[in-house]
Amino acid sequence: MNPVRTASIAALAAVCAYASSAQAAPIKDSSTEMDQASQAAVTVYRNKGNPGLQQAINDCYKSVGYATPFCVYMDVAGREIDFSVAQAYKELGQNVAPHTYFQSKAFGNRVASFYILHHQTRSESNAHMRKIQPQIQKRVEKILFPNG
Repeated sequence: MNPVRTASIAALAAVCAYASSAQAAPIKDSSTEMDQASQAAVTVYRNKGNPGLQQAINDCYKSVGYATPFCVYMDVAGREIDFSVAQAYKELGQNVAPHTYFQSKAFGNRVASFYILHHQTRSESNAHMRKIQPQIQKRVEKILFPNG
C-alpha cells in the first residue's frame, strides 16, 4: 500500500473522528459585553440611523470573519431597536414594518456561524437566543428610554 495514501487516510480518519465526537461547546454569555453591544447599537442608531446600524453590524461580523458573542449581542440589540421603532410608529397610527435586515431569515443567516462554531443544534441555539433576547431587550429599553 502507498505510504502517502495510508497517511492521508489516517489523517482523514482522525479528522472525522474528532468532528463526530465534537460536543456542543458551552456558551458563556458576558453581561459586560451585552451592555457594551447594546450601548454601541443605540449610539450608532442615534448617530447614523438604521443604515448605519446595519453597516456597523456587518462590519462587526466581517472584522473577524464569523459571528462573535459581541456581534450577536449587537445584532440582537439592533433587532430590538428596529422593532421598538416600528412599534412606536404603530402606536402613532403609522404602519412602519421592521426592516427586512432584522427579520428572522436574514438575522438567522448572520448569527448561524456563532452557533455552528459552538456545535449547537437548532434547538440549543434557539434556547440560547430565548435566553439572551430578553436580557438585551431590557438593556436597549433602558438606554433608549432612561426615564422609563
